[in-house]
Amino acid sequence: MKYREINKELHKHTWWSEEAPAVPLNSVWVRQYVQQQKYWHPRLPSMIVCFFKNEFVFEETPEDEKLEIWHYLWEKHQKNPGFMKKRYRQWQVISRRVKLLGEQFTAGKKTWSNRQLAASLLNLSEQVKDHWRMTWMMECADIFTTYELPKLLRKELLRLSPEKINELAISLTSPDHLSFMEHYRLEFIGLACGWHEAIRRGTDWKELPLVFQKRLEKMAERFVWISSNYRQGRSVTKQDIWKQLKEEISHKSPAELARQLASLKSKVQRTQRIKADCYRRYRLSRRLTNALKLLTFWASWIDQRKELALHVNWYLDAYAVEAGQRLGKPLWQMRHLVTDELGLLLRTGRMVPVPVLRQRRKFCTFVSTNIRGKVTETIYYKQQAQKIWRGIFWGRFWQRTKAEKRARIYAI
Repeated sequence: MKYREINKELHKHTWWSEEAPAVPLNSVWVRQYVQQQKYWHPRLPSMIVCFFKNEFVFEETPEDEKLEIWHYLWEKHQKNPGFMKKRYRQWQVISRRVKLLGEQFTAGKKTWSNRQLAASLLNLSEQVKDHWRMTWMMECADIFTTYELPKLLRKELLRLSPEKINELAISLTSPDHLSFMEHYRLEFIGLACGWHEAIRRGTDWKELPLVFQKRLEKMAERFVWISSNYRQGRSVTKQDIWKQLKEEISHKSPAELARQLASLKSKVQRTQRIKADCYRRYRLSRRLTNALKLLTFWASWIDQRKELALHVNWYLDAYAVEAGQRLGKPLWQMRHLVTDELGLLLRTGRMVPVPVLRQRRKFCTFVSTNIRGKVTETIYYKQQAQKIWRGIFWGRFWQRTKAEKRARIYAI
């Protein structure tokens, strides 16, 4: 899409901002944002803008469209609750495929040719794209919970204070399962509790009994991806976990750790009990209850989505490392290619010019659009990238006011 057309589209919307450490290679999700129509709203969203600056991304998505997507899915869920669960089961199949392809790459990469490596990367990339097309829609919950949910709760719970309403909203939308970070923490505290004295006295994990070493090794293998992000795929090692264990027991007694472990183990039952009590105490309308239960379902799914994203980041960064070593290219250059470009480089040796990659690293703007079924992605540099940045951020106050007015109209 031409820059002038992009500029016109920018002024049609209000913008929701997210930011994170990121490089283009790990940001497979950019184009997929406007392709979620395959599974959800038939014509929205139309646009996403991502500014990459010094290995950091500023993601901008249209608030008005996300709010419309929320209402569309909310209504659909009320008519057919099984529709969302069917999509979730489809996503679970995609998730398993992604992990299987990642494991195959990890096991076979040293014996594969460049072409085989490229084919593996593109195969993984296609599954990851489908994963994002199916899970992007849950981001619209941010708009609803920020602008509308507090108003709807206040309308039905007139006697409660704003603080109590906020507390109630958090309780009723919290996930019914432990997060992947809590699973990590559960295993970690279990190790710290069971081997507290031995860890405290030891100077190296290799000094401890073989049983402990095997548990530490399994934990490192299971959670090797957990420190990754959209900038790099950092591997967690046995030594990393050992240092964390030493730090943990240096300021916590066995009794404190045992209490934390018991609290984590009972968290799901405790959460379910609190929710049941809240629903009994406050007679919420069927429509609002439906929204809260949908948000709860999404909360668990979002956590699983984040876990898979960390796996993907770890795999993609490993592809970048492998490609850089084979082709004699710096790792930062591999990270500033998109997956299709890295696949092309492995297949043909054709490389994006280094000055372009330097500009991407310094500052660039990715814009993906889906206007009347036509999907485009354009990368802008220098002055045009700066103009798009100013077009979004200079009108922030006016846009926020406009978004709040729109949310009030929906809530009435």
